[in-house]
Amino acid sequence: MPARFITESNIREIIESMEQLSEAESGQLMVDLFSAQPTLVDFITEHQFPLLQTDEKQYLYYIILIIWQSFKKQHKELPVLNSKIIGEAEEKNWEVFQKTTGKFRERLDIFFQDYPQEELLALAEDSFSEVDETITKEGREILFITCKSVIDAFHSAIS
Repeated sequence: MPARFITESNIREIIESMEQLSEAESGQLMVDLFSAQPTLVDFITEHQFPLLQTDEKQYLYYIILIIWQSFKKQHKELPVLNSKIIGEAEEKNWEVFQKTTGKFRERLDIFFQDYPQEELLALAEDSFSEVDETITKEGREILFITCKSVIDAFHSAIS
């Protein structure tokens, strides 16, 4: 079965439901992710992330939870991602990104061309485009490519 398109309203519902969670419930959601997607968790906790600040890592985990919950809402059974599918997606995304020039948002335009999960990609773009006290200029590239790779991996695994 092909992956279903995740709409902006689906994403908004996930965000709103996550905002209602207590600290304990949020912690349980992370435990659920760890249990359901151990390779994904290894990827987001160990990979290039020594370069990220603590706030950036926490924000990444939050966005990954939204992505995971969005796919879970659309598909009753999500396959467990493996390192090959995540690694291939990440390698391809870095290759494309390194070939682009211009300001950060301009460099992302190529990723939106005929992209099957455009709303999730827009979430990643909007989440990491602004450089502020939470997201550094250096971190935003890693954060965006990581989220795009996770979206790609889920989409590919489902399709």
